[in-house]
Amino acid sequence: MYRTIVVPLDGSPLAEHALATATMLAERAEARIELVRAHQLLLHDLGDQLALDQAMREEAQDYLDRTAKGIQDESGLRPSTKVLEGPPAESICVHVRAAKDPLVVLSTHGRTGFSRAWMGSVADAVIRSGCAPVLLLRPEELSDGLLEPIGPFQRMLVPVDGSGYSEQIVPHAMSLAQLTGAQVLLLEVVKPVFTPAFMPAMEYAVAYAPPEEYATEATHTLVERAADYVSNLAIKLRRQYPMAGIETEVRSDPTPARAILETADKQGSDVVALATHGRGMSRFVVGSVADKVLRAGPRAMLVVRPQ
Repeated sequence: MYRTIVVPLDGSPLAEHALATATMLAERAEARIELVRAHQLLLHDLGDQLALDQAMREEAQDYLDRTAKGIQDESGLRPSTKVLEGPPAESICVHVRAAKDPLVVLSTHGRTGFSRAWMGSVADAVIRSGCAPVLLLRPEELSDGLLEPIGPFQRMLVPVDGSGYSEQIVPHAMSLAQLTGAQVLLLEVVKPVFTPAFMPAMEYAVAYAPPEEYATEATHTLVERAADYVSNLAIKLRRQYPMAGIETEVRSDPTPARAILETADKQGSDVVALATHGRGMSRFVVGSVADKVLRAGPRAMLVVRPQ
């Protein structure tokens, strides 16, 4: 599926950490690899400073050329290079939209904890633009100060919610799984149904009940429906991708993001693939479920914003 692997770089070792994974994917997919770096003119008094701006642009090109030469020496691949003009996220998206079947691979800073963001502003903006699928890598620093490599992937978690929107991640996930040999787990999270409770001080029912008063039968029906859905999806995918290992799971949890993260941890997922918004019970929306998973998920995330 991927014919172009685009790696945005900014000259930092962190950004360069994406090169090993990108090179591996380009080799296995027989895809073109492109190294890009954004250059933005920030000078107000142009005057003689145009010479400085030109020198910075040339330095950026030299950096890309040196990096491409290193990849060629190690792998035999011949990456193309380009200095992009303008704000990083915007210029990356303009470039990617013109590429053939692109996948953006980039590293961003690593942090831990459910509420602490690890996506940088450029990565976040590229994801929100929906210009291409994005493989986000979150390297961890080792005791010697080096960054730990990521990939090839062994286990992939793919959350779906029964909607056509969420399913748009599936072909991308399966392509990545085929390239890396990852086992795939399709997961749907069903929110338990609350039983309307009558509050004595109020003259109407409210949709609240403690956990023991969930509508068990209604929830069970939703779980069965979800199980049928992921099972049928798995059957279809096994026909399309006969070499892939595909399993399914359905969980009932009032907090979908928590259930996804717990399942990823339990499965030992080294990559989670998800759509950034959708429709249905779990409503994958940037800023909600998907946002929480992105910010607290494993060290690799494959993200697609459905069209």
